[in-house]
Amino acid sequence: MPDSRKNLRYYFEIQPLHGTFFIYQMDSVTVNSAEGSMAIYDLSGGGMRFFSRLNLPVTDRVLLTFSFRALYKHFTLHGCIKRKEKQSEGYMYGAFFPDEVNDQKNELVWTVHQLNLAHKERQN
Repeated sequence: MPDSRKNLRYYFEIQPLHGTFFIYQMDSVTVNSAEGSMAIYDLSGGGMRFFSRLNLPVTDRVLLTFSFRALYKHFTLHGCIKRKEKQSEGYMYGAFFPDEVNDQKNELVWTVHQLNLAHKERQN
């Protein structure tokens, strides 16, 4: 897949996509945290913007596992928080998915592309 599609982003403008996350690793040590809920507002092969009521740290030392469904496909991806903005009822986060290439990430890039095509068709 061409690099130009690597960071193709889809914006959930009408209704956010819902999913869950948990802390997978802290300082390279595997942990077993409770699951948190999230609302995804935009998504790409490189990361996503999501809202949660939980206060998470902005650091590369904490690796999260994100799970969600898009276009009838289930995704489970690892990532870390790169940005955090306080909102009235929680936090808006920017999460980054590492550049490792795997089947899930390739499938996510294809799914985001399909979401954008369907969105363009609905506008015409």
